[in-house]
Amino acid sequence: MRETKFDSVLDGTISSRKRSVWWGIAIWAGILPLLVALIKCTSYEGPDAALAAQVAPAQGQPAAPGVRPKPGDPQQGEPEIKGLPKGFEKVVAVTSDRPPFNTSVPGSLVRELARQALLIAAEEELGLATLDFSIGESIPSGNAAAGPFIVRTAALKKRPVPGEKPVTPLLFDFTITITRPEFNGQPFSWTAPPLSFPENDWYEPLVEQMELMSRGAFVEVLQKAGYQKSKLGAGTAAKPAPKLENHLDFVSQFALIRNLHAQMRASGETPEVLEGLVRAYANFGNLTDFHWSPASKGFKARALLYAQRLVAKYGQTPSSLAHRAYALALAGRHAAALLTIEAVRAAKGKDSPEWLGLIEAYCNFKPAILEQAK
Repeated sequence: MRETKFDSVLDGTISSRKRSVWWGIAIWAGILPLLVALIKCTSYEGPDAALAAQVAPAQGQPAAPGVRPKPGDPQQGEPEIKGLPKGFEKVVAVTSDRPPFNTSVPGSLVRELARQALLIAAEEELGLATLDFSIGESIPSGNAAAGPFIVRTAALKKRPVPGEKPVTPLLFDFTITITRPEFNGQPFSWTAPPLSFPENDWYEPLVEQMELMSRGAFVEVLQKAGYQKSKLGAGTAAKPAPKLENHLDFVSQFALIRNLHAQMRASGETPEVLEGLVRAYANFGNLTDFHWSPASKGFKARALLYAQRLVAKYGQTPSSLAHRAYALALAGRHAAALLTIEAVRAAKGKDSPEWLGLIEAYCNFKPAILEQAK
């Protein structure tokens, strides 16, 4: 049959439609995996999702619409935590709770300062073993009398009283509530008196207060919960491993932290061991920053707390202040780190560490100096 002009146009239209269909299929084939990944990302809840597998079904009822819980109050409808198994009576386990939504200071690092201070109180002041869910440690469940601790924090701005002159600068109250389910008696609960900090200068004072509580109030909390100071043996002395610090990778810094804690258990706390812990935890926090968990915030909080412990117990020497600057810089507190570096140069004592100039360059965003030091 002879082909007409109409036939050629019809064939072109059909061919064009086929191309459109194939292009549509190709586009959806590329977009669909991205949509699936996006849905998974938005539904990710960090360690809380894993925690849900370790807890029993929720017991509470949802809060009434429009009713906001008070700072530190347990959230309605939260799951019931199972007890720890037998043999864990002397282990201080702390689960990871969601940061509260009604807070003036967002982020999990603030919460981690309180959580890690409690864990440091257990480890360094009472000599107890600990389990920390935030950094990925598994907390086993069983039928023992008590469950793990839950630390809740909230920071709320103080509202001016009608008719009174507003306070300048604005203040906010930081609250801490520590609870632990008990299945053969009343649940354990402790709430710290609210701590007030100026809105424009709260971070470093909060670190100082949490470190102080790690040697005082949090020790008393653990003792009220039934824990006693452990009389563990010195254990096997760990050999110093200075070469590990020169390798800024996950395995080396993790091994260094374990080595330093072993040295502390075997020989007691010294300024040198604390200095090593500050650097190792600060490094480890930055190496794990990209992980989808609060672990990096926990490590950075530890670095800040150990740095403050170093200053509080052994004085404001050039070395102790330099390590505070190290922890602040790697936690993103560049301005505070630079102020601390000024204090280092004004302090009396032995010479400051050789890396202090690199920390100063890091905080002043001078990559050329950092490149020259390689």
